Amino acid sequence: MIVGVILISFLGCGNEKQEKPKDSFINLSTPENTLGSYIESQKRGDLVSLKKTHELRGQNYYLPGPILIKSYKILKKTIFTNKEVDKWNGAEIIPRAEIGDVQLDVKEFFAEGSQMYSYNMRKFENEWKIISHSAWGCD
Repeated sequence: MIVGVILISFLGCGNEKQEKPKDSFINLSTPENTLGSYIESQKRGDLVSLKKTHELRGQNYYLPGPILIKSYKILKKTIFTNKEVDKWNGAEIIPRAEIGDVQLDVKEFFAEGSQMYSYNMRKFENEWKIISHSAWGCD
């Protein structure tokens, strides 16, 4: 009798679905993938996942809920060389730029118009993280 109960218990375990972690969509392997993960985090209203896309440096974030981004398009990608680093750092923008940083200029589309953003990213070990971003040019 006891053997039968144990056998049923083991068989029951095999039928349970394993839930994917909430942030299984996060991919930080390229600047473009990091941007996609960041935008998906905003769309889901998922602050925990959103923070994984950033090099935090003590920053606080406020995400009240899902952001209704319909789509986005990367319009320009700049890989920082000495020229871009000198220009950035000469303007005393924080954080300071480094050779190899990447800037993506992105147009995000919402139900009511669009907005331009620049996302600056840096590779930390094997992951690209957003180190700064700014909004500009809206419809």
